[in-house]
Amino acid sequence: MHKKGRKDMRRSLIVFLAGLFVLLAAGGYWLFYGQPAAAAQTPAGRTTALVLRRNLRAVNAGSVADYLATIVPAQRAETRPVIQQTLTKRQATVKLQDFAVQKQSAAHLTARVNELQTERRSGRRQVLEATVDFTRQGGRWYIARLVVVNAANAG
Repeated sequence: MHKKGRKDMRRSLIVFLAGLFVLLAAGGYWLFYGQPAAAAQTPAGRTTALVLRRNLRAVNAGSVADYLATIVPAQRAETRPVIQQTLTKRQATVKLQDFAVQKQSAAHLTARVNELQTERRSGRRQVLEATVDFTRQGGRWYIARLVVVNAANAG
């Protein structure tokens, strides 16, 4: 009877520890992934996500004018020749997968985004992780800077 009691106690301890691990893992997941999504639900987060979606639609459509409308007005003249050349040669489509606000103030917002890039000919896919800085001018949000920090094959 003594061995059976020890065995039951060991089994109960294992079940308890497994349950504790599941709760900690779920809490960690919520803390790490749940909160940024909530931050994107602010008015500025929603608006800047829409600006980025318009930007990506312009890239996919090859529309220089629509692309330039999403970036800071002071950068448009300098960006126009580069983006005209880039968009005419572009052989991939990009889709926004994730948008998480990292920092926010009245006139600036920084977001961490994941984009899925698919090559048109080969179908090869990459996940691009980027940091996007937005600035608010004249009551409108514009993309001030986008830096790709990581690119990984998506399979």
